[in-house]
Amino acid sequence: MSDLGKASGAVYCARNHLSPAGEGGIHQAYGGLLRDRPALRAPIAGDYQLEGMKREIRAAVAAGLGGFTRKAMRQTPAA
Repeated sequence: MSDLGKASGAVYCARNHLSPAGEGGIHQAYGGLLRDRPALRAPIAGDYQLEGMKREIRAAVAAGLGGFTRKAMRQTPAA
């Protein structure tokens, strides 16, 4: 779970995900991991994962999007 709503998470995102030099420069070749900072929101009570997905789908439908893709990132380094 991302902690972008917390101060430390927001700082990490700005330094390491938005900056091409972040995370030791591993994202330098393509200009940074992210182009925009994810929108911050108040914490969600209850099943926050399900409610977060519902909010994202509503926002996508409102913007006229008709589908989603998922990028699976490796959790451990390749051997």
